[in-house]
Amino acid sequence: MTPSGEGLPNDYSRLEGYLRDIAFRLQLLSFLEFSLLLSSGLGLILLGSLVALEFKETFPYLSFIYCVIAIIFLLSFGLLGLRKVVWKPSTVRVAVELEQKFPQLRDDVTNSLLLFNQIKEGSSSGQISHKLIMAQVKRTAAEVYAIKPQEVVSFRKVLRHLRLLLPLILAFSVVLALDPSFLNRSLALITHPLSTLPQEKTLLSVEPGGSVVLRGTPVIIRAKASGKMPDKLALAIWPERREGIRLNMDPEGNGRFSYQISSVQSSFRYRVESSRVASPVYSIHVVDPPDVGKLKVTLIAPDYTGLPKEIRQEGHIEALKGTVLNLEAETTKTVKEGKVVLNQGNQFALQVKGDRLVGSWPIFYPGSYSIKVKDELGFENQNPVEYQIRLIPDKYPEGEITSPGQDLEISGNEVIPILYTAKDDFGIASIKLNYQMGEKEHSIPLKSSGGRSLGPETYRWDLGSLALAPRDRVTYRLEVQDNDSVSGPKKGYSRVFNLSVRDEKAIAAKEGEEAQKIV
Repeated sequence: MTPSGEGLPNDYSRLEGYLRDIAFRLQLLSFLEFSLLLSSGLGLILLGSLVALEFKETFPYLSFIYCVIAIIFLLSFGLLGLRKVVWKPSTVRVAVELEQKFPQLRDDVTNSLLLFNQIKEGSSSGQISHKLIMAQVKRTAAEVYAIKPQEVVSFRKVLRHLRLLLPLILAFSVVLALDPSFLNRSLALITHPLSTLPQEKTLLSVEPGGSVVLRGTPVIIRAKASGKMPDKLALAIWPERREGIRLNMDPEGNGRFSYQISSVQSSFRYRVESSRVASPVYSIHVVDPPDVGKLKVTLIAPDYTGLPKEIRQEGHIEALKGTVLNLEAETTKTVKEGKVVLNQGNQFALQVKGDRLVGSWPIFYPGSYSIKVKDELGFENQNPVEYQIRLIPDKYPEGEITSPGQDLEISGNEVIPILYTAKDDFGIASIKLNYQMGEKEHSIPLKSSGGRSLGPETYRWDLGSLALAPRDRVTYRLEVQDNDSVSGPKKGYSRVFNLSVRDEKAIAAKEGEEAQKIV
């Protein structure tokens, strides 16, 4: 028989709801504590794996034992923690713990739950019993509600676990900063425990394997042993057309061995071997670097010189500025690339035709050049010959006035014959007679073009056209310009001569004075 009043169910609902809230808080507290403890445990395991990895070579089974212990710990702790988190405490258990924490409640909470259950099951009889139970539940609900839930279950308990977790996070961060691959190696150690077991087989990895090298270069053969470490390794070599030899390799620690051939001269086959295992047979093919053999140089001088082509069988150059150099070279083997490198830092590609190189360029500066070639394997000539380039200077033209060839005193209206000659190493472009009166300079064209030499030629200079006055002074010289079309025309000059105009009246007066003195 259930009570008919409304007070008893409401009070009981309040009491039961409070206990359920406490049960949820206990479950949430367990989850938080489990999460922090699990994180701390995982951090300790990962940091501890550093020791197992460090002494792996000394104690081969240490990593496997550590891995098994770590997995057992994580599984056990995880199962226990999940059981505690998933399991929700009953209201009766919460009531007992509540009464133990708050002694003033005595047994009121458990008694109220027990009496109300009796009413629900109909085992209680009598109206008085119902009222007493109702009063008991009501009083107990009031006492319980006076206690705040955070006083029963405090989440501050979680903070005590941070005392371990925070230092672990700091240590983990430092290790990860120093060794970025630490996390991957530690996780691989735990997730693949069988891979940590020492191998009974010996595995060999060899470098460089099969390759092509230049004759005379050093070759280092390296081998790395894994699994069951051998005490020593040997290098078996079979040179071309010679008997094989067996050499001991130098140990470098951690299963590494090496052997250096200071200067390899011929191709050979080789392998690395021990008493238990041998590597595959590899080949080292030795080749010569490409180089430049015969040279043919054709020099084409600038057009203004009129010089013929010049063919040389050497690379050194001696030519005029602006000369075009046509280069043909033979290489010692087929190449895929060729280029000319100038000492000014410029370079340009040559046309490749099998074992022949062809190219041309104009010469404007002295210095040197070299020819770099590269074969199909990518090898280059290491120390190419450096050929010199020397420029032959284009000389200045020369001019000379042979007559009158001295300073003269004139009356100012004569016609003076100017006898002159001119020459240049490649060609004369023009000849002028330059003269100066006062501050002004004038020129008279004599010849517009000519060969390499001219003269003697005569120019009749009519001084009457200059309108000279007594005591005037005229300076004059010959100007010769060549036909240099590369650097620009150059000018040469003769000696400077002077013409002085006599004062006829002064001379006559002076002569009259002298005559009177004589009379």
